[in-house]
Amino acid sequence: MSIAARAWVCAAIFGLTLAGTSGARADGLFDRILGVLGISATPSQMRGDSDVSEGQIWMAQVEIGGGNALTGDSGYRWPVYEPGGKAVIALKGGNAVRISEDSGEVKILHKIPGVQKLVGADREDSDKLLVILDEDAAPLALLSLKTGRLTPLPYDPKSKDHRRMLSHVKGEERLYGTTRIYVKTQTKQGMEGTLEWTDVYVQQGKATPRNVSNCDGVSCGQPSLSTDGVALVYVRARGTP
Repeated sequence: MSIAARAWVCAAIFGLTLAGTSGARADGLFDRILGVLGISATPSQMRGDSDVSEGQIWMAQVEIGGGNALTGDSGYRWPVYEPGGKAVIALKGGNAVRISEDSGEVKILHKIPGVQKLVGADREDSDKLLVILDEDAAPLALLSLKTGRLTPLPYDPKSKDHRRMLSHVKGEERLYGTTRIYVKTQTKQGMEGTLEWTDVYVQQGKATPRNVSNCDGVSCGQPSLSTDGVALVYVRARGTP
């Protein structure tokens, strides 16, 4: 099934009406973005985002939760699973890096200054990741993992639908089939007043959402689910005790 056909089916299943016209459904931007893992045709727009800018990458089993550090150092941003592999791709400084899921070894792949966020893998092209650029006129692009080449996607800043989709992509909520991951603000009373942080939650179907990061006072965010849905990675803010 082509990306365009899958986008149409996804929209029909979830009752999405993109600008209420067939032309919007055929939009090239939507075709490509709806073909990226974790991007939903019907974002809930009900979840907040974390204040995590960078930190350690942690990994948790969806059914167990808890999490363990994948990297020994900090400074990582927006991890996503490598398509079809046992590794995580993330940003560190101005580089895209590959982190082995088994050993935690970090390897620099490409220098990609100007990339603000890794969003997710293209379902039909395992070489491509959707990324957000520091560029107002063309904020979305596809990154080649093999070459480091960035291919901008068509974007119309005057289009309400394009702006809405960009807002969803910039957020931290993701939908993988019937599994939704998002961040949620937590609070507790401490000696110096109310302590606030964010945790990563998973909701499978209509089941009760579960806290899988349990960061307990240290903000966690920027989650991404593995292609098999078994594990997820997220960023735990610097200053972790």
